[in-house]
Amino acid sequence: IILLRSAPLFSTLGQAELRAVAEIVHEVEFKADDTVFSAGDDGDSLYIVLRGMVEVISTGGRTVAVLDASESVGEMALLDDEVRSASVVCKEDSVLLKITRDDFNQLILERPEIAFGLFKTLVGRLRSAIGAKRAIPLSA
Repeated sequence: IILLRSAPLFSTLGQAELRAVAEIVHEVEFKADDTVFSAGDDGDSLYIVLRGMVEVISTGGRTVAVLDASESVGEMALLDDEVRSASVVCKEDSVLLKITRDDFNQLILERPEIAFGLFKTLVGRLRSAIGAKRAIPLSA
């Protein structure tokens, strides 16, 4: 629960929601240079770095991000049925928390407020990525 609270993806959730999410996570260990997933793979889960470091690599081979503790990768897989848009490789021995789409979907049916917290975080990331500071008026 402490790690989930520090993960930006779940930062807007309360204690009860974090506890519910904690019940569906699974620890997965990887060695340095192991591939977590590859671009084009089915997107069926998200991962949160518990320990270690992972590199996100675009289909063109460019490093998009290097992520460490509390950061997440693969969250779009929870929201759509598309294939992975990038590859993720461990830069060092790592322990990741995995949440499958099926488990997450079941949790959302039981606790829809978790989805709203996730949406808020993802929209914030999108706004940040495009440089939007505030909502743009419809008349603009």
